[in-house]
Amino acid sequence: MFGSDGTLVGTLHEVAADDNEDIFHGLVVDRGGADPLVLVPRDDVNAIEDSRIDVSLDHDAAAGLEPYSTAGASDSPLGGLDT
Repeated sequence: MFGSDGTLVGTLHEVAADDNEDIFHGLVVDRGGADPLVLVPRDDVNAIEDSRIDVSLDHDAAAGLEPYSTAGASDSPLGGLDT
């Protein structure tokens, strides 16, 4: 996954969506190392292709995203999203 500045932002961990409602919330991204998983909101996803994902965030903005929580994922169709 590449940011607006062309740098590698992270790798796709999963798609955050509500299949029951057919709603795409964003992409859960693994930033690597000890960094926690983060959610890139759908409005920041520019393009999804077979071998590449582009987002509107640069490297620093992606590093500042809130950690994605999977707490309550089994209880909610939205996984770790707070509603």
